[in-house]
Amino acid sequence: MRIRVCLLLLVVFTLVLESDGWFWGRRRRRRSGTGTSCSGRPALPSHTTWSGCSAPYTHGEKCTHACQPGYTRVSGSTSRTCSNGAWTGSSLVCRRDPRPGPTYTKCTSQTLSKIEPSLMFGADKSTGGLVVNGNTSCTSHPVSSNSAGSAPFFHGTTSLFGRSRRAVNSVCTLCPVHRVLLFRGEVFEWGVGPGSWSRKVAWEGRRCPTDCAATWRNSPAGHSTCSREQAEFFTREYRSRYGRYRLFSNNCHHFVNRLMRYLDSGCTNMPN
Repeated sequence: MRIRVCLLLLVVFTLVLESDGWFWGRRRRRRSGTGTSCSGRPALPSHTTWSGCSAPYTHGEKCTHACQPGYTRVSGSTSRTCSNGAWTGSSLVCRRDPRPGPTYTKCTSQTLSKIEPSLMFGADKSTGGLVVNGNTSCTSHPVSSNSAGSAPFFHGTTSLFGRSRRAVNSVCTLCPVHRVLLFRGEVFEWGVGPGSWSRKVAWEGRRCPTDCAATWRNSPAGHSTCSREQAEFFTREYRSRYGRYRLFSNNCHHFVNRLMRYLDSGCTNMPN
């Protein structure tokens, strides 16, 4: 019995010595480089991932960077190597791939005589569902030029319940109206389309500024040098950035408030 115990202890002791020698030998190999180690991994830029390197970052250690899905490389290095205490290359810059344009026909590309009315919330026309562009004869809407260097933006409302139109007094987030924004000749709105709340989308230019269902504020809410394309970019990015439509925390009023802040920043800052 004692002999078996001694043999078992001898085997365990031998394994410990071998593993310890492997560990210290690995550390010696990692330290055997002729250059200076880097103090840490290269900073991870926004919208990127990294792989292929681990601490300690010795001379010759290589890190691989890649853009996240949905983003494309604009500049910078996809591979960086530790060389004498510094990382070669430059930070990878990734830009979000453009969102696909709308599949519906915009009002701005139609003549008033050929406008096809659209259901606002996907209701059945036979039940009296609200219709966008049902009457586009109201030409007294405010003007926001697409060619001016700085253009005003106006917010307005439409009825949610088919009642009489109502003027805009403030951009409250719980008002029982549907709020929209007019900028550079195009109407922007959120929380529309068929289906459940979770499937609501944003529209850019589907509603005509001359839609008589809309009541516009006479004075502009602000001015912006942004282009129409930048406002369209915000609209297409909205759902992926702020999540699905929510009646009390991400409704049409929140959308208009955020879009106005975005335009006011010169389209340089995406609001929280």
